[in-house]
Amino acid sequence: MLAFGACDATVPPSPASPAAAASTGIQTAVSTSRPAISALPSAPPPALAPSASPAASPVAPSASPPVSAPEVVGPGPCPGRAATGAPGPADNETSTNWSGYTATSTHAIFTCVEASWVQPTIHCSGSTRRALSIWVGIGGFDQAGLEQIGTEADCGRGGATAALWHESLPSQKFEQRIDLAVRPGDTVRARIRALANSVYELSIVNVTRKTTFTVRDTNRKVRATSAEWIVEAPTGGCPSRCRILPMPDFGKLRFSGTWLTASGVRRSLLGSGFTHVNDRMVTAGGLTRATVTSTATSGAWFIVSWRRS
Repeated sequence: MLAFGACDATVPPSPASPAAAASTGIQTAVSTSRPAISALPSAPPPALAPSASPAASPVAPSASPPVSAPEVVGPGPCPGRAATGAPGPADNETSTNWSGYTATSTHAIFTCVEASWVQPTIHCSGSTRRALSIWVGIGGFDQAGLEQIGTEADCGRGGATAALWHESLPSQKFEQRIDLAVRPGDTVRARIRALANSVYELSIVNVTRKTTFTVRDTNRKVRATSAEWIVEAPTGGCPSRCRILPMPDFGKLRFSGTWLTASGVRRSLLGSGFTHVNDRMVTAGGLTRATVTSTATSGAWFIVSWRRS
């Protein structure tokens, strides 16, 4: 299968994956036919490109100044009937730009995906541009359409930076920056919900700073047959020389509350009725860039860990 991701930090997918957009969403598969994944600018940082199956995505141009917002609770949990039944089947894949989990099915329709995480502190060294994107998504796996929303962290000549963003592939070629502040240590909650007529509602809440952002996209390219929870190495240098960017050391990142709605039923990522795929990020030469733990027994959390490669 193929996957997608975010831009000016998005890299085009590998030969086995669909073409990556200029943002974070497409996944680039290494040893399988699965998707590929999709950097941030230096001084001033360039924009990242979008992603969609594991292909890398570029990062958007420098972030606008943070805008204050009133205290809000944000969107509720994904809707749906309570799940029953044993966990669904599992699979393991490698990708050159995605690490995390993908839920995929040939018959189930994914109409909501959600998760929380703590924005990581990254370790920058040298002058090499490094970036990572953290997001949830619907679509992108073995297809060009993808809706995604999340955070990013970058190392550039100005030091470490962080931002919120969203992207709709294939129409948007770079991450769309959100004018709200996010800092290392902030808890973030993100959700994407499918509405009627190919409309998707993307929401992200900075729980620590009590701010929220919601946008609606119309995307008729998305086939809602996959949902994702991903740490991505985005693509930078687009459009002249797109390449997957190196990732800064982010230590360990825990995705919590990894729930989705599939065919009207709210389940954890281990739910029945679909396959949950563990994506381990590797270099083109096969060295591990990020590892992914098994999920908790409940299927409601897992951890992605950075590896020097």
